[in-house]
Amino acid sequence: MAQNLPPRGQERDDTGKMRRHTNPALNILGWCTAIGSGKAVVYGLYDAVNGHPLNNDTSAFFNVVHRNVWAIGFINTFLSWKGWIPIGRLTYCTYLVHPVIMYVYFYHKRTLLYLTDMDVAFLFMGQLLIGYAAGFVVSLAFEAPMMGLEKVIFRREKKS
Repeated sequence: MAQNLPPRGQERDDTGKMRRHTNPALNILGWCTAIGSGKAVVYGLYDAVNGHPLNNDTSAFFNVVHRNVWAIGFINTFLSWKGWIPIGRLTYCTYLVHPVIMYVYFYHKRTLLYLTDMDVAFLFMGQLLIGYAAGFVVSLAFEAPMMGLEKVIFRREKKS
C-alpha cells in the first residue's frame, strides 16, 4: 500500500502547509543574481549621468529590465510589508499638503532670503515637521473617515 508522501524536495510543516527545500548552491546563486541585478539597476546609469551615454543595445536592455528587477526578490517582499501602509498614507497626505505650507511660508516673507547651510537645514526641518503634522491632521480628518465609509459601502460577506 503506497503512502501519501510529498514530492521530492518538499515536506509538510507543523501547520500542514507544503514547504519546499532548495539546493543551497542554487539558493546562493539566486541571491547573487538578485544582488547583482539590483546593483546593476541602481548603478547602471552612472556613466550615462556623468556624460557617457549608453549605446542603443545597452539602453534598450536597461529600459526593458530595470522595472522588473524591483518586482522580484527581497525588495518586493520588504516594500509589500503591511507595516508600511499607515506610513504610506501619512506620507501621501504630507505630499499633498506640503506645497501649501511652502507657499504660505515663502509668500509671507517681507524681506529677501539669504540662505546659508544652517538656514536651509532649519528651514527644511521646520517645514518637514509642520508638513507631517498637517499630513497627520488631513489623514485623520479626511482619509480615515472615507476608509471607514468605504468599508461600510463595499462590505464583503464573510465565507462560512
